[in-house]
Amino acid sequence: MRTTATSTLLVLSLAATASAEPRPEHESQRTQATQAYQSGDYARTLEISSSILTANPTDDAAMHLRGSARVEMGIASKNSQLIRDGITDSRTALETTKTGSYNYYMPYLYGMTNLGIIEKHPPHAKTSVDIANQLLSRQGVDAESRANILYQRALAKNALGEATAAMEDYKLAVIANPKHLGSLMALADALSLAGQNDAALATFNQAVQLLPNEPLVHNNQGMLLQQMGRTNEAIQAFSTALQKNPNFFIALTNRGFSYLEGGNPAQAEKDFNASLQMNPNQLGVYSLRGSTKLVRGQWKEAIADYEIVLKSDPTNYVAYSDIGFAKYFGKDYAGALESFNKVVELQPTAYFMNPWRIMTLIRLGRGQEAAVIAQASRQKPEAQRDWIDQVVLFHVGDMTSAQLLSLAAKADKSVQNAQACEARFFIGEQFSAAGRPQEAAQSYQLALQMQTRGLSAYRGSMYALNKFQ
Repeated sequence: MRTTATSTLLVLSLAATASAEPRPEHESQRTQATQAYQSGDYARTLEISSSILTANPTDDAAMHLRGSARVEMGIASKNSQLIRDGITDSRTALETTKTGSYNYYMPYLYGMTNLGIIEKHPPHAKTSVDIANQLLSRQGVDAESRANILYQRALAKNALGEATAAMEDYKLAVIANPKHLGSLMALADALSLAGQNDAALATFNQAVQLLPNEPLVHNNQGMLLQQMGRTNEAIQAFSTALQKNPNFFIALTNRGFSYLEGGNPAQAEKDFNASLQMNPNQLGVYSLRGSTKLVRGQWKEAIADYEIVLKSDPTNYVAYSDIGFAKYFGKDYAGALESFNKVVELQPTAYFMNPWRIMTLIRLGRGQEAAVIAQASRQKPEAQRDWIDQVVLFHVGDMTSAQLLSLAAKADKSVQNAQACEARFFIGEQFSAAGRPQEAAQSYQLALQMQTRGLSAYRGSMYALNKFQ
């Protein structure tokens, strides 16, 4: 409550605040700090702005920059105290500014919204909405400032779970400033999340026309196209983003992913290597690079990449699952089981590993242990069993292959091919474990026909048939 009251006072009393006294000799440093902020180097922004403020504590521009950097760094590190420090700087800048620039409110609004998210305290985000409402009620707010405020209000409404209201604010922001990049991107994302992919793509197309030289627009358009399964168009969009900014490593990573999904792992690896050369601190990209090796039959080399992730993040259960799959495909079943069990140890809710753990135990001739894991699925009422449970039951003999395939055929179209691929793969594994290689090979071949390249079952079928990308 105190934060809300203070924030209200902040807006209403701005006209009566003291004037800042920025010094001309600091202009070069302020420019450097601004450039650092715009390039995303928030630590450098913090360093330069703090140096200015040591010499002149009333420099409102430096205070604003320091607050903005602290908020961004706090959000990235989920450090609520750093966000609070940024909010304090933002308020101080507002209290000392001569101009009353609406831009000075942005780190305050953004900080309060994200503080609410991190601390799971919605009233913080409600404060952002209230302040934004007061600002928007003023006469004479210029179009750019109105768009910025509407965008911040939309972010706050999203944090409060008001997705539809947030979408309307993004639309209003674009009306106020048709080239407002943040709102255009957020509106397209919101439409996509609402299942309106065609409308989302139309928004991206509008953004491309209005901002043809903005690499982020092309990158985000590519992400949606990839999500829609339009891989070649996605690759073209990412390539255009890179033409606009050859150092845009995020677009390189995204294009690499599209190449991987499109069945071109060699080109994907080149993009991942280039992205990592620009920014080696991308753990997810090492994992993706590992996948480019995995689908070419290089399972040991893939594990080396996955282990880079574990070296930096020893509790990363996804990395353990990646290692487990690679070892399984390489027929190191004991090593695979160790990794799969580690996943469950780190993430007890990861029951999606159960079909793989059980199949691995069957491969190792440890059927009794497999039955223990299957017990949870067996005890579920039939109406509560999902696809994972059904595969588990198939593994332990409670369901026939025909019954499993029938369930996959009846699945929702969005997952039908994926479930068919998994069914065919595990049926093949059971045939293989039973010494029936010809029937196993037929089942693996049918799994590959599903073209679900990202599935571990698809990749397992590739290894079983020695058919690599």
